[in-house]
Amino acid sequence: PSTALLAAKMGEALIEAGVPHVVCCDHNEMLNDDAALKFTDSFYFALVRGYTIQASFTKGRQAVAKVFGRDEEEKFWLLPEHSDHEKPLFDADVIGWDDCDRRGKYIPAPPSIFLGRQIDMYELLHSLRKNQVVTLTGGKGMGCSSLAAAVCHYIDERRTTITEIQEVYFICADKVLGATTLDSFIRPLQHQLVAAGKMGMPEEGSSALPHICEDICIALNGSSVLLVFDGADVRDEALPVVINGLFKMSTIKLLITAPSPIDFPITQDHKHVVLSPLDTESSARLFAEFCPYSDTPTKKKDLATRLESVEKIRGEKIGEGIPMDIINAANNMTFDEYELLEKEYELLQE
Repeated sequence: PSTALLAAKMGEALIEAGVPHVVCCDHNEMLNDDAALKFTDSFYFALVRGYTIQASFTKGRQAVAKVFGRDEEEKFWLLPEHSDHEKPLFDADVIGWDDCDRRGKYIPAPPSIFLGRQIDMYELLHSLRKNQVVTLTGGKGMGCSSLAAAVCHYIDERRTTITEIQEVYFICADKVLGATTLDSFIRPLQHQLVAAGKMGMPEEGSSALPHICEDICIALNGSSVLLVFDGADVRDEALPVVINGLFKMSTIKLLITAPSPIDFPITQDHKHVVLSPLDTESSARLFAEFCPYSDTPTKKKDLATRLESVEKIRGEKIGEGIPMDIINAANNMTFDEYELLEKEYELLQE
């Protein structure tokens, strides 16, 4: 495993020793070393330019999300969680959160290995073209964020043929505990619209939520846009206010990803899409891609074939078909387990 996995435990020790700002990573997940390098490069470059620690951390995570996807981005933590990190470290003009977040829209990159979701992509794309509001739900690790990003990239690359959607604004939820729909989605959306020159910079704390939604509708008037709220908290009472406020503009489409279905009534022009586990073949292929012992195309193909045959006999799917669980199982496979699987497959062929 990557040495970056030790960072969280080191971070806890540093906090206990009184260090006020600690950047570390989730020790429960395998961290891509290239993603760690990308984060480090962006984070420290921002620090020396005068950005605050919080703003630099945000820039580092954004850089990771653009190249490696949101799953890698979420592995980076800034601790202590509820401390004030709006402080610069170097003697330069201070650049804070507002300056950092005045950026153009971008769509996070889906995982570099994205298997078994072609039918799901078609269904989600079809739903977005036919409905104004689409909710995409699935359990933890099922890949809703990755699917949403993949479909948005597909749309963005085919704007000449997908006429129903000409612009995509992809907003990832703020993972800070207690972050509201306003903090997670509406404020970042305002910043993106400011960067695009579609509206002026709003004053902090100005206007009630319905009025803010009305301002966004005015800014997007005449544009066929898709707004993606990735990782919404369906329990937040502000969410239906936002949906109803944005629904007033018929050219605005809304895609919401969430771990569970929305339990309040939405317009009839709404489609709920449930993301299911991967099938046996795709589960086996994904496992083979991440297994450390299948390090050539031939070994990957052979391992996937063996896994698929063995799993069909057992009547079960590795990782229950949940992509993140499959990847974790592959990364944690021992060489003895790898050899045992090979022997089990040979017995089946006799």
